[in-house]
Amino acid sequence: MLFHRPFSISHALIDHLYDVNLVLTGVILPTLRSAREQPEAAPDRSRIDGAVIVTALLVSALDQVMSDLDRTETRSPGSMSG
Repeated sequence: MLFHRPFSISHALIDHLYDVNLVLTGVILPTLRSAREQPEAAPDRSRIDGAVIVTALLVSALDQVMSDLDRTETRSPGSMSG
Protein backbone atom coordinates (compact mmCIF):
# COMPACT_ATOMS: atom_id res chain seq x y z
CA MET A 1 0.00 0.00 0.00
CA LEU A 2 1.26 3.50 -0.81
CA PHE A 3 1.44 6.10 1.90
CA HIS A 4 1.11 9.79 1.23
CA ARG A 5 3.75 12.05 2.73
CA PRO A 6 3.06 15.76 3.02
CA PHE A 7 5.27 18.02 0.95
CA SER A 8 8.21 19.43 2.86
CA ILE A 9 11.27 21.35 1.85
CA SER A 10 14.23 19.30 2.92
CA HIS A 11 16.97 21.34 1.30
CA ALA A 12 15.98 24.97 1.84
CA LEU A 13 19.45 26.30 0.97
CA ILE A 14 19.52 24.40 -2.31
CA ASP A 15 16.00 25.60 -3.08
CA HIS A 16 17.00 29.23 -2.48
CA LEU A 17 20.10 28.91 -4.63
CA TYR A 18 18.10 27.26 -7.40
CA ASP A 19 15.54 30.08 -7.29
CA VAL A 20 18.29 32.69 -7.40
CA ASN A 21 19.86 30.95 -10.38
CA LEU A 22 16.52 30.93 -12.22
CA VAL A 23 15.92 34.62 -11.60
CA LEU A 24 19.45 35.58 -12.62
CA THR A 25 19.39 33.54 -15.82
CA GLY A 26 15.78 34.31 -16.72
CA VAL A 27 15.44 37.97 -15.76
CA ILE A 28 18.63 39.78 -14.85
CA LEU A 29 21.06 38.43 -17.44
CA PRO A 30 18.73 38.92 -20.44
CA THR A 31 18.11 42.53 -19.38
CA LEU A 32 21.82 43.24 -19.02
CA ARG A 33 22.71 41.45 -22.27
CA SER A 34 20.09 43.45 -24.14
CA ALA A 35 21.53 46.71 -22.80
CA ARG A 36 25.07 45.62 -23.68
CA GLU A 37 24.36 44.25 -27.16
CA GLN A 38 22.04 47.03 -28.30
CA PRO A 39 22.94 50.20 -26.40
CA GLU A 40 20.88 52.36 -28.76
CA ALA A 41 17.81 50.20 -28.14
CA ALA A 42 18.43 49.52 -24.47
CA PRO A 43 15.52 48.32 -22.38
CA ASP A 44 13.31 51.04 -21.00
CA ARG A 45 14.15 52.48 -17.62
CA SER A 46 11.37 50.58 -15.86
CA ARG A 47 12.85 47.26 -16.97
CA ILE A 48 16.31 48.23 -15.75
CA ASP A 49 14.84 49.55 -12.48
CA GLY A 50 13.01 46.24 -12.11
CA ALA A 51 16.26 44.32 -12.64
CA VAL A 52 17.94 46.43 -9.95
CA ILE A 53 15.06 45.79 -7.52
CA VAL A 54 15.09 42.04 -8.20
CA THR A 55 18.87 41.95 -7.73
CA ALA A 56 18.54 43.76 -4.39
CA LEU A 57 15.88 41.26 -3.28
CA LEU A 58 18.10 38.34 -4.31
CA VAL A 59 21.02 39.75 -2.35
CA SER A 60 18.78 40.19 0.68
CA ALA A 61 17.44 36.63 0.39
CA LEU A 62 20.93 35.17 0.06
CA ASP A 63 22.10 37.23 3.02
CA GLN A 64 19.25 35.77 5.06
CA VAL A 65 20.15 32.23 3.97
CA MET A 66 23.77 32.76 4.97
CA SER A 67 22.69 34.22 8.34
CA ASP A 68 20.48 31.18 8.91
CA LEU A 69 23.41 28.90 8.11
CA ASP A 70 25.65 30.76 10.53
CA ARG A 71 23.00 30.56 13.23
CA THR A 72 22.60 26.79 12.82
CA GLU A 73 26.34 26.28 12.31
CA THR A 74 25.79 23.95 9.37
CA ARG A 75 28.34 25.77 7.25
CA SER A 76 31.86 24.43 7.51
CA PRO A 77 34.48 26.99 8.64
CA GLY A 78 36.41 26.98 5.37
CA SER A 79 33.47 26.79 2.99
CA MET A 80 33.25 30.52 2.28
CA SER A 81 35.45 33.50 2.92
CA GLY A 82 34.08 36.56 4.59
